[in-house]
Amino acid sequence: MSEQMSINEILGSVEGLETHTFEQLYREMFALRAKKNKLPWLNAIESQLLNKINTEFDQKKWDRLAYLDWKLEFGALTPKEEAESLKLAEAYENYSVERLKCLSQLATIRQVPIDKLMEQLGINTHSHA
Repeated sequence: MSEQMSINEILGSVEGLETHTFEQLYREMFALRAKKNKLPWLNAIESQLLNKINTEFDQKKWDRLAYLDWKLEFGALTPKEEAESLKLAEAYENYSVERLKCLSQLATIRQVPIDKLMEQLGINTHSHA
């Protein structure tokens, strides 16, 4: 019988993973959770939609956008930074629209309202991603 790891040990080993590896692990853990809880298996479309929904906006881009927004509040943006801010804001808006489309499609498939689906998925409507 293999030695069981504590949750802290597991988290410690996961913490150093590259982002793409971490996200793959997350998806596999999500599937394992569904299996253990005897939830119905996801079909390919639902899996694709969930992958898109659970993919976060690039953290570096988000941090940069937040910094530029902060500078904007103080009127300290250069023209170059203003252009960068607009580009990042557009990228975030496109990300948000795509995510909302996926949520809408999944809600339609599951025949639940979007807000109920978001509650089921544990999605915070006030987070950036």
